[in-house]
Amino acid sequence: MKAAVIVTPGQISVESVPDPTPGPRDVVVQVAGCGICGTDLHILDGEFAPAYPIVPGHEFAGRVVATGRDVTELRIGDAVAVDPSLHCGECYQCRRARGNLCERWAAIGVTVSGGAAEFAVAPVKNCFPLPESVAPVDAALIEPLSCAVRGFDVLPRRLGDHYLIYGAGTMGLMMLELAKRCGAASVSVVDPNPARLATAVRLGCSA
Repeated sequence: MKAAVIVTPGQISVESVPDPTPGPRDVVVQVAGCGICGTDLHILDGEFAPAYPIVPGHEFAGRVVATGRDVTELRIGDAVAVDPSLHCGECYQCRRARGNLCERWAAIGVTVSGGAAEFAVAPVKNCFPLPESVAPVDAALIEPLSCAVRGFDVLPRRLGDHYLIYGAGTMGLMMLELAKRCGAASVSVVDPNPARLATAVRLGCSA
């Protein structure tokens, strides 16, 4: 299969790599869409990944094309979004529902090959079936959306609040949509990029 490979910091190439094979509780996903996150840029710059080469891409979704022998939850052809976090589930932090602090933390697209490829392997427990109304290519946005939702959940807020969002990138625009739907009196957006501001205007920001 073809994959984008960060060979060394600062060097990325499209290469032919072996097709992934699923372990007993894994599935292989044919990638329909894969986002490029700021984390991917840090990996490219040599600031984040523990080892190279690495196939990046932790924001992805697609259809299941192969299943491990012990997988019963999904079938070939199912459309899924993938949670890239590979928590061990056994350490002190994981046992306290703090998987983000896992002592053996790993992630698809960071420590193991990710979704910037034709196919990617993922644990079945990390795959979430999509309703028919959601196109797999669009579902690549579910991972960043979950981050925005979490951020909004911990934000002190009241009905009728006024919001100012710094940055009209993907995350900022998601926060704009969340604020509008949670009773904001106004949502203003700041960004030095005129094209991004134009998108914020199309999405209905106040200023």
